[in-house]
Amino acid sequence: MKGSRLACLVIVLFMISGCAPVRLVSEYDAYTDKNVTKVQRQVETLFTSLDRGAEMPECLHAAYEAKYADMQVELNLLLARNKTRPNNAITTEQLRLLASSMQDLEALHRLADSEDRCLTVDDVVALRSAFDVSFGAVLKFEIAKRDARLSP
Repeated sequence: MKGSRLACLVIVLFMISGCAPVRLVSEYDAYTDKNVTKVQRQVETLFTSLDRGAEMPECLHAAYEAKYADMQVELNLLLARNKTRPNNAITTEQLRLLASSMQDLEALHRLADSEDRCLTVDDVVALRSAFDVSFGAVLKFEIAKRDARLSP
């Protein structure tokens, strides 16, 4: 009798736990959404400045060094925050790739300086396109999380 009650209890517990929602990805994070958009605006401002034909010395890396530092700090903060959130490996990896791309962009800008030239309009067009894809991926994923949360 005692054994059958225990078996019944175990079965009921399994049935109840089977009905519990399972989260495969993290919840929507408004902070990430807002601050990724902020960094996207900063990157777009940088590209707009460069593709408007800035000439030497205004086009050189030194003129943008503080902006690069601000963007990298913001991305590092986003990355640190998102690493701590459970079930957030996808967003964390997207942000890591974005931070790495930012470092590559800055290195490319320094390389242009070492060649005593500005980044070309063609450089900026290609870079802008690549960053648009990266920012878009992060934002689309966060929006999908938000919309899934709102769904009945």
